[in-house]
Amino acid sequence: MFSDVITFFKTLSQGLPSEGNLFPDSLRSLLSPLEDILGNLNTGAKIAGIVLSLIVALLFCFLGYKLSRVFMSLTGFFAGAILGFLIAAYVIKKGFYIDVICVVAGGLIFAFLAYWIYMAGLFI
Repeated sequence: MFSDVITFFKTLSQGLPSEGNLFPDSLRSLLSPLEDILGNLNTGAKIAGIVLSLIVALLFCFLGYKLSRVFMSLTGFFAGAILGFLIAAYVIKKGFYIDVICVVAGGLIFAFLAYWIYMAGLFI
C-alpha cells in the first residue's frame, strides 16, 4: 500500500499521464467508495460542502490563533465521538440511546482532554 502511494506521488511529480488511470490499483480500490459517494451527491450538497469548507478556512485564516483552542477541542470531540461510536457499536451493542450516550460522552471527554493537553503545553 505504501509503495502505491509513493508510485502515485512519483507519477504526479512527472506530470499527469496522457492516457490511463492516475491511481495505482490498490489505491484506486481504496478510493473508489469515496468516489462513488461523491459522484452520487447532488450539486446542492456539493456546493453546501464547498461553502462550509470555505467559511471554516477563512475563519481559521483570519482568526486562527484566537480560534486554535476551539479547533483543538472540535478535533478532540470528533475523535472521541468516533471512538465512542466504535465502542458502542462493537463492544456494548445495547441500543440506539446507549450509542448516542457513548458518542456524546466520548466526544466530550476527548474535547476536554484535547483542551487540557493544549493548555498544559502552553504552560510547559
